[in-house]
Amino acid sequence: MKLLLVIDAHLYRTPDGKVWSKTIYDYEFCKRYLEVFNEVRVVSRVMKVEEINQDSYLRVDGSSVEVFDMPFFRGPKEYIGNIKRISKLLSSAIVDCDCAIFRIPSSLSFILYKEFRKTGKPFAVEVVADPWDSLSPKVTKGFMGVIARFNWTYYQKKMCREANGSSYVTSNYLQSRYPSHIRKFGNTKNFFESSYSTISLETDFYSEPKMFLNKKELKIVHTANNINNFVKGHDTLIKALSIVKKKGYNVKVIFIGDGDKRVYFEELADSLNIKSSIHFTGMLSSKNRIREILIDSDMFIFPTRAEGLPRALIEAMAVGLPCISTPVSGIPELLSSDYLVDPEDVEGFANSIINFINNPALMEKVSQSNITKAKEYESNILQKKRVEFYKNLKSICNTPIKGY
Repeated sequence: MKLLLVIDAHLYRTPDGKVWSKTIYDYEFCKRYLEVFNEVRVVSRVMKVEEINQDSYLRVDGSSVEVFDMPFFRGPKEYIGNIKRISKLLSSAIVDCDCAIFRIPSSLSFILYKEFRKTGKPFAVEVVADPWDSLSPKVTKGFMGVIARFNWTYYQKKMCREANGSSYVTSNYLQSRYPSHIRKFGNTKNFFESSYSTISLETDFYSEPKMFLNKKELKIVHTANNINNFVKGHDTLIKALSIVKKKGYNVKVIFIGDGDKRVYFEELADSLNIKSSIHFTGMLSSKNRIREILIDSDMFIFPTRAEGLPRALIEAMAVGLPCISTPVSGIPELLSSDYLVDPEDVEGFANSIINFINNPALMEKVSQSNITKAKEYESNILQKKRVEFYKNLKSICNTPIKGY
C-alpha cells in the first residue's frame, strides 16, 4: 500500500538521482510511515544541483521511499509564478497512491489536496503550525502576505474539517483553532483524531540537570535552522542582549542556523555594539552537534512569534536548559507562564534573562522540571501514537469517501 506524503520542505537532487535535505525531512523521518505503509511517495519542492556537501545534508530517498519533484520556490510571489508548472504535475504526483497525509500549513499541501479529493480516496492531515500567526504582519510584510494569511487559514480549517484523520502537534491549541471532522460534526465513523509532536528524541539525547555556579560567562542559545524571516524572534533576542550587556552581565548568544536574514541580524547586533557577543553556527544537520551546543550552553531563549509545538524548545528542555519563550500556539503546554514573554517585549526578555542569572538555584530547579516535561516526548511514546494514527488511515483505504 502506497502513501502520498506531502511536506513543506526545500530538497536538493544531485545528478546521481539522490535527494538531500537540510532539515528534519530525511530518510529516518520517512521511515516512521513505513511501519504501516509498504511505500511512501514524498512530494516536495526540489532543486537540481550539481553537487552537495554530504556532511551538511541528510539523505531523503531510500528503500521504499521515493521523492516526486515539484518546482522549487520561496514565498507567495514565487509560488504564484510556479502555479502553472505545479498544476501540470498534480495528476502525476498522486497516481497509484492509496491514501495521503498532508503536513500543513503548506502551499503544496493545499493545492494537492484539491486534486487528491477528486479521487475519493481517504486522507489525513498532520497540523504542525498556525498560518494565522506565521503569516501575521509582524512576520510577513506586504499585500501578498495578507492574501496568503487568509488563504492558508481558510484551507487549513477546510482540510482539518474534511480529513478522515487530523493529528496535531499540540494537545489543545491547534485543535481549537482548526477543529477536526469529529469535533465539528461528532461523527466518528471513518474519522479519527490524535496529537503527537514531529520531534524524534531518543533516550540518549536527554541529559542530567545542570549546575550554575561560578560562571564567568553565560551562554544563551537559540535554534532556528532556517533564518529567512523574523518568525523566530532573532531581533528581539539581540535587542534584549544589548540591554543585558549594558547592565554589566557577561553574556553571549549562539544562534544555530543560517539563511537570508543572517546578515541583517548581524548588522543589527553591530549597530548595538554587541556583534562580538553573538555567533551564528551556520546550518547544522547533525543532531549530535546541536546537542553538544545545547549542553555547552546555560539557557535557551526563544522569542518566537509563531509556532506549532517547537521541537527546538523541547530539545533544549531535554538537556536541562532553563528556557524563556513566548505565549504563542502550543508553547504554554510546555512552559509555565512565569517563563513566557510577549515576543515584542524586549525589556521583558532582558529582565527574565537577568532574573535567571541572579538566581542559580531557580535555574537548577527549572532545569530539572524541564527535563521531566520533555520526557513526555520520548520517541517510543510518540511513535506509538503515530503508528495508531497511520493504521487508522490504512484501515479505511478501500472505503470510498464522499465529498462535502
